[in-house]
Amino acid sequence: MHHSILMFMMGVLGILIYNLYKILPHLSNDTFSLSFFIKENLKHLIWTFSVMIVAMAIINLDPTANDILKEWTGLDLANNTKGWLLFGAGLSGAIRNRSKISPKGKRVKKPIIK
Repeated sequence: MHHSILMFMMGVLGILIYNLYKILPHLSNDTFSLSFFIKENLKHLIWTFSVMIVAMAIINLDPTANDILKEWTGLDLANNTKGWLLFGAGLSGAIRNRSKISPKGKRVKKPIIK
């Protein structure tokens, strides 16, 4: 149980690091609003946390599934807590980049500032 909590916290830390890195250029603006940023990205954050919980459950229920996840992501999530840090950051980047593509295949920029 302790290992699962540590894995989840490392994933959360990865999500926070990625999002702090992405908002860094906007922090110097007087128009930046943290509540607006959270409201605009809440669906992405929920999706990222959900995928992390599902991956953690799969690894806990069937440790051999780590081999498939390792092949798919290149990260050893069952034996390396640092992998969860990168997994959280990678999921955040993946969903953010995916959400910028419109249904017609064109990139759309969503503002993160008010």
